[in-house]
Amino acid sequence: MSPTWKPRFRDKEGIREGMTFERAKEVYDGDDVKEETPAPWGGFWEELHLRRLDILTRILEDIGVNETTTILDVGSGNSMISAVVGPMGVGCQITAFDVSTTAIEKGKKLYPDTTFLIGDAQKPEIEGQWDVVFAGEIIEHLPEPRLAFQRWNQRVSPGGYLVISTPNANHNIFTEEHISLQQPEQIQEIYRTNDLEMAGIIGADLAVPLFVVGPFAKIGLVKVFNHMLSMGIGRGFVKRYIDSVENEIGLASDIFYWGRKAES
Repeated sequence: MSPTWKPRFRDKEGIREGMTFERAKEVYDGDDVKEETPAPWGGFWEELHLRRLDILTRILEDIGVNETTTILDVGSGNSMISAVVGPMGVGCQITAFDVSTTAIEKGKKLYPDTTFLIGDAQKPEIEGQWDVVFAGEIIEHLPEPRLAFQRWNQRVSPGGYLVISTPNANHNIFTEEHISLQQPEQIQEIYRTNDLEMAGIIGADLAVPLFVVGPFAKIGLVKVFNHMLSMGIGRGFVKRYIDSVENEIGLASDIFYWGRKAES
């Protein structure tokens, strides 16, 4: 991160200005992102990543995607949607866009059947509508999250679904990148005001009581988990710990939401 970067103070709605399209490109096209062989997943983070893939798979199954389903992956990175749809064997038509040229180029190599584009999640210029619009870990980065959500919803076909995942503001802290953290009640209210019927909510990451004070308690717990896993013990316990927040939204520090747009 650039040492000259100074995010604005949190305003009365819990939103700070800052992560512009230009700044986001600077961050997500940095030298560490360009590594051809990034550090592999390991320990707790691997278990958490696998859980997120599992949750997204179940959401798409709940929606009922098939070979005719069209999906738009907003702020896609390498496209987690593409990583999930492939093993499902449903052959969806996926369009993905991201601010990062580096991520897009990697995505093209990983998922040649996905259409990748460069675009701004805050102000998407892409035209058209899709059966499913997915924005994973995006809304918390944007200076105008409600406006972005409204624009994403405009890309959802009648009867289609808008799926997002985002950190829970109750268990996270504002940072340079996380400038628009939302509470679960706020996200559900955004769905309602955009005339989307909530179809499901799933907790996707753990929280610990002290995490509301800062990240250090969670970092310490993750280190303990990773030590256990490196010794070949405790995998079942760690999995159960992660599982425990799935239906306990008040405890989850990261949450998936999906809602359905009316037919007309």
